[in-house]
Amino acid sequence: MFKNFFFSTVCGLMLSFFLSGHAQSRVFIEDAYIRAIIPGQTVTAAYLTLKNESLASCRFVSVSADIAERAEFHSHVHVDGVGRMRELKEIVIAQDEALEFRPGGLHLMLFIENAEVNEKSRSVITLHSPDCGDVTDAVPIRRKAVKPSIK
Repeated sequence: MFKNFFFSTVCGLMLSFFLSGHAQSRVFIEDAYIRAIIPGQTVTAAYLTLKNESLASCRFVSVSADIAERAEFHSHVHVDGVGRMRELKEIVIAQDEALEFRPGGLHLMLFIENAEVNEKSRSVITLHSPDCGDVTDAVPIRRKAVKPSIK
């Protein structure tokens, strides 16, 4: 009797773990890079593709980077013919979707105080989600512009 109770309890705990949001979270960062900081500037941008292969939508409420004092989600919008950046307080990515952070669109804005950042070749970026857990990647810093590929 004890064996059946123990087995049922362990199976129940394992099932609830695998059905929880964090166990099912499969969110990935791909093709990420940070634009090198222009001398005399204190901000730069990071671009990436965020893929959600989990069973639910994921809401990201903040972002951090080890090279930045502050990092934010930003969008690029045109108002009266003028391009402007706007901070976004959160982003949501639906299940089985990919969200592209690219120049002229959604991107990560990194506020840098340390001029020595350009000596680094990588930065660790973490997107924080209360729904799906944190997503972290070591992202290269690009010193030269790369022409976008035509798809």
